[in-house]
Amino acid sequence: MGTSPAVGRVISGQRPIIDYCVHHRGSPTGLAGLCCPECKTLLVPPSDAPLADYTILYCCRPWPVVAGIPVFNGPPRLAVLIQAGRHREALLLALRPRLTSGIRPRRLARLLVRMRGQAWDRRASRLLDRSAGYASWLDLYFDRKSRLTRDYFYFKFVTPKHLVALSIASTLPAGRVLDVGCGAGQITRFLAARHETIGLDSSFWLLFLAKTCVAPEAAFVCCDAERPLPFEAAQFTSVISTNAFHFLIRQDDAWAELCRVSTGPIALVSLRHKDVKNHVANQARTIDGYRDLVRDTHPGYRIVSDQAVLERYLQQLGPDLSASENGLEGAALVSLVAGGANRCYDRFQEWPHAGTGVNPLYRAEQAGYRLVWPSAEFQADNPGFTYLKARVDADPDDNFVSVDLPDRYT
Repeated sequence: MGTSPAVGRVISGQRPIIDYCVHHRGSPTGLAGLCCPECKTLLVPPSDAPLADYTILYCCRPWPVVAGIPVFNGPPRLAVLIQAGRHREALLLALRPRLTSGIRPRRLARLLVRMRGQAWDRRASRLLDRSAGYASWLDLYFDRKSRLTRDYFYFKFVTPKHLVALSIASTLPAGRVLDVGCGAGQITRFLAARHETIGLDSSFWLLFLAKTCVAPEAAFVCCDAERPLPFEAAQFTSVISTNAFHFLIRQDDAWAELCRVSTGPIALVSLRHKDVKNHVANQARTIDGYRDLVRDTHPGYRIVSDQAVLERYLQQLGPDLSASENGLEGAALVSLVAGGANRCYDRFQEWPHAGTGVNPLYRAEQAGYRLVWPSAEFQADNPGFTYLKARVDADPDDNFVSVDLPDRYT
């Protein structure tokens, strides 16, 4: 393990933030070529040796690595805790949700936030101690008032959006893939079984769940997608982003970065657009706005409706990307693929969604499975589940009962 001398640096005219050492053991699979987002200096050279789970990568400022995940948007205290060897505290700080309070005066607000944070840390520590699964972590982050959001994260493996993403992800060529806005890694899991894959998201806690419970085969990086990405140019063969791009504020900057790091297709899956009203706050463009975004860099782009991709998927067929669809202004969601092969994809050799797990919307009973909705609100908020049968007695793969569910999911 190489170690540099202790260093103190002045950053932005301030006093030195921290004296620290760089502890470097090479890169984990998928993180070779990681660079400083501010100056593009290489942080992680090519190597087969693993990167330490808790370390600091130094360039323009200290970039902490927490639980094996490089963090480029965390609080400065993360680096302080790692340098002091207080790794569990660093992990709990990174996992802690952002607490806000409208209480005044400010001193009382800070005290309340600190007390709430300490209580949350105790609950999170118990989950860490027993290596809790994905569902238990969701129960920590979402209370009863947030049940619908919790169900959104838990039942992602079987939603129509997920099937559309699987269909388009199946078209990506061999090579290294960047999954932008990967969340808890449901699509990352599919990609990592077929490609060298990095999942990228701005929320550390989602990446931690992805790495520990959902897609441990992938590498992950925590940063903001609309800021300079911490990768050298042309590092990826393709990029995919599912149900995420329309939430970005600086979409032109984000698109330029995706183009910079990718040598091949860029797929923006399940995009919302302004031509159809929805209740989710976002920064969606019109259909023409998305066309304007990509036509200069990828004139051969394709935009298709998610519904069309889903209908083909239910016939075990890949997406038709031979041409853009017309009349997309009425489509609830659309997907954009730029730089890929413009063709109609044939039948899947195997269902992309299939696996050894049981769809959590189904309960085993006697010789079959019965569909049970978690709530009426979830059913109303997620239209398009018409392909799920009320009861399945045979062919669980073809009836979306057997799915690729992680072992540590429930």
